[in-house]
Amino acid sequence: MSVFDNVSMARKSPLHVSQLLSWADAHHKRTGKWPDVSSGHVEEAPEEKWCNIDCNLRYGGRGLPRGWSLARLLAEFRGRRNPAAWPPHTLEQILAWADAFHDRTGKWPMGTSGAIEDANGEDWGAVDMALHAGSRGLPPGNTLARLLREQRGVQRKRRRKNAPRHARESAPVVVEGATTRELESRAEAMRRQIARRRQGRNVHNLPLFTIDKILAWADAYHARHAAWPNRRAGLIDGTLGETWTAVDIALSRGLRGLPSGSSLPRLLCEHRGVFNAHDQPPLSVEQVVAWADAHHARKGEWPMVDSGPILESSHETWCWVNHALRAGRRGLPGRTSLARLLDEHRGTHKASDPKPLTLRRILAWADAYRRRVGKWPSTRSGPVAESPDDSWQAIELSLRHGLRGLKGGSSLARLLAERRGKRNRASLPTLSESQILAWADTYFARHGKWPTQKSGPIEDAPGETWGGINDCLESGRRGLPGGASLAGLLNRHRRGKAVGGQAPAAAFAAATAETGEDGGDAAFGLPTFRVHDSAARVEGYALLKR
Repeated sequence: MSVFDNVSMARKSPLHVSQLLSWADAHHKRTGKWPDVSSGHVEEAPEEKWCNIDCNLRYGGRGLPRGWSLARLLAEFRGRRNPAAWPPHTLEQILAWADAFHDRTGKWPMGTSGAIEDANGEDWGAVDMALHAGSRGLPPGNTLARLLREQRGVQRKRRRKNAPRHARESAPVVVEGATTRELESRAEAMRRQIARRRQGRNVHNLPLFTIDKILAWADAYHARHAAWPNRRAGLIDGTLGETWTAVDIALSRGLRGLPSGSSLPRLLCEHRGVFNAHDQPPLSVEQVVAWADAHHARKGEWPMVDSGPILESSHETWCWVNHALRAGRRGLPGRTSLARLLDEHRGTHKASDPKPLTLRRILAWADAYRRRVGKWPSTRSGPVAESPDDSWQAIELSLRHGLRGLKGGSSLARLLAERRGKRNRASLPTLSESQILAWADTYFARHGKWPTQKSGPIEDAPGETWGGINDCLESGRRGLPGGASLAGLLNRHRRGKAVGGQAPAAAFAAATAETGEDGGDAAFGLPTFRVHDSAARVEGYALLKR
């Protein structure tokens, strides 16, 4: 069987759009959200991954249309908002939303009026920012209030200068996919809003906080936004300029009557059961192994780092468990991994291959590779055909670091150079001027002219080229002094020889003209030599003038 037969057998079956949509529907029904490229494996097809499906949609692989993506597919066929392609707005559409809001509530919307009903995830804050910044197809320099004043005659009541500002203003809504300009404008508006709220406050006598008061504010926030606040949630409604950032700092440092050593996420985790990614409960090896057993019983394979969420736990993922095992966090032993843990407790042999390696075995695999492909293997040659569990990259690491019974301090290229004579570019043999001149004499005897840097390979030295020799002479690599060139070397040591009956000056001019360095001295019509090869230039001028 040829290599191409193996490739065709390993090729995966074609995919269909209807099949992808059925998997996405099942994912949405199971998790409550649509899949994306970070959703891991497809439950209905464990050999498939959502990230691979996205790549096939982008590049037209496996029979799928080219130029698409997973997000665009779900946006077209399931109505999911695509963060990379927000739909454009029109003034007529915004006014229609405003009219519907007025008919429903009896008042006109503001930038803080929250989500827009029947608008697929739009909110009035995003509309106001788009009007101000001129994004999503709208002209810049406008606002929602100005649009309603011009088109619907809405007049906002202005507050008196010294009137207290206790009006209810909802917390800012973070707009997914907003531009940098929109985010900066929103941040500036929030800073102005906080400054207005805090007018008249005595910063040296701020009111005290209590745990019950903070929890009451958090419950009210959750009732309004269906999400729990974090330190970036902005102003707290119903307060005189308090922010969730100030609450988090007070909990952490023990300010304003609160005990120190806590935080807003930790408080909500203790009293409201909110998941805190920075303060997770401890784990045990037995618990991790039990989750792995359940994963194996369900899917028929052992979990890996990219296996996604752990279904037996509400918030854990296999990636987090692997990080905890490596770093020794959450009560787990450090300097290990998920694969090594499964090796020790379930004998999966995922972390290490128990079979030792020998140089004789590696060389036999390399000989077979060369007979099959026609060239020697490298670290990018993929799996070893004679041992599918091994790869040439893994062999390289074992040779370098002394793994699997090898001594270490070597490499695949060095081994093939020592035992099979393969040219190792990282450890080329040294050169000498006498050796280069001997190759040049042989070239002259064979072709009747001297070599140049464009003369190609050196017939008596496999792997060497005259261009490479010229580069080494210029840069001083491989034991050469540097600052010279092939033309200058031949001028100094072979200038007395005639080339095909030509005079030495003509022979030298012919040898240097092929280097592409012509167009020099206007008075004599001389070629221009390299600046750093001053000795060769002086000698060449002398020859040509003679």
